[in-house]
Amino acid sequence: MLQDALRKALSGKEGLATASSKAPPSESPTTGIELPLPEDSEWARWMPAVPAGASLGRWQSDTARRLKELKAQGRRKDARALAGARDQFLKRRDKVAWRAAKRRWTALGWSEKLYRRLKSEDFDGAKVAEKLHTRRADSIGSDGQEAILTWLRRK
Repeated sequence: MLQDALRKALSGKEGLATASSKAPPSESPTTGIELPLPEDSEWARWMPAVPAGASLGRWQSDTARRLKELKAQGRRKDARALAGARDQFLKRRDKVAWRAAKRRWTALGWSEKLYRRLKSEDFDGAKVAEKLHTRRADSIGSDGQEAILTWLRRK
């Protein structure tokens, strides 16, 4: 994060950035995690009409509409570039989320075998990480592995 702030400051995109402008995410269970935002990615360059702070669902639906428009205009190369930027962002976001979930999982002292089972069931990394960074995660570990999985499966 500090490297990104310095990179932006050196490129002149954000003016002078200070190290304190973006504090590192806290490891407190109630604060949650800091996932990358679409506005800070290559995806945003392709989608300037999406307002800042829009939900990920909004980004995806606007992108699907834009992809159809580009393909209808015969701009398949641009459509592939947009889809690639979207996919690259989503993959990076998923990796960050699973990394945060793994750190929290280890901090809670839960079974590695259960963690591998969780990943093999194709859970959404961001949702798992958000749930693990709650107070409920601290207390549910004593209920057993099936209780943990049931809790994570709930919407």
